[in-house]
Amino acid sequence: MSEFDPKSPELHELASLPSGDPRRRGFEENLSAATPEELRFWQSVLRETDRIHSGLQNIELPPELQKRLMELPESVNGAARWKNSQKMRWSFPRLAVPVAALLLLAVGGYFYLFSAPRIATLTDSFAESIADQAVQFHEQNTPVQVAGTNIQTVQTELNQNKVPFPVVVLQPTGKLDLVGGGVCNISGTPAVYTRWKTGGQSDTLYQFDGRKIGVPALFYRRMEVPTSLWHGSHHYRVVIWPGDSGACTWALVLETESAKDMFSRAVY
Repeated sequence: MSEFDPKSPELHELASLPSGDPRRRGFEENLSAATPEELRFWQSVLRETDRIHSGLQNIELPPELQKRLMELPESVNGAARWKNSQKMRWSFPRLAVPVAALLLLAVGGYFYLFSAPRIATLTDSFAESIADQAVQFHEQNTPVQVAGTNIQTVQTELNQNKVPFPVVVLQPTGKLDLVGGGVCNISGTPAVYTRWKTGGQSDTLYQFDGRKIGVPALFYRRMEVPTSLWHGSHHYRVVIWPGDSGACTWALVLETESAKDMFSRAVY
């Protein structure tokens, strides 16, 4: 049986977790070892999970249920007073734990449903279009317009270009060598890119204002696998995620299944 068998109940349990859960993040990172067929299957499961979690955030509790949940703290205080009664002394320890747990669940659920930011799911058409164009530009291997290995210097130079967002050169979490960057176009909107190399492989990281082309400000991070563009040892993966507070959209081209994503943060 494959390590990433689609019938595995343990893997389905991991794939059903919210995108920010560390266990799910570990599962997603390990998917680089899956076969293309397994990878496509689990990505479809993860996208469906994100749609479900996104839908839960839009559920509105009936007013009567909200009122009952808000009254729960009084029940807990009442239980505390009963502890002083000889008659209820024996039952309080049994009541305190479940009532406190219910209270925490209610308060946590309330803030999750009504205070959490609304996060969308990036549609397949947007994700596929962005991934295809990102890979195609990556393959052109266009000479960088701003050469340099210092992040701050390259960032300063790229900000001299007239793009509708502040250019940021992200710091990778692992060993990657910055080559430089430049300006390009993604789906009809201006973008900047930086190119990174390690061990004979090349990564291209794009930054653009996806809102200009209809990309949601906040959406769940996703990975596209444009198999139609695969050739030789180049088995591309493209990771797409939103910038802080939806200020921009990021897209990272990885050349192989073994290449590690050293830029995105699994916040959404």
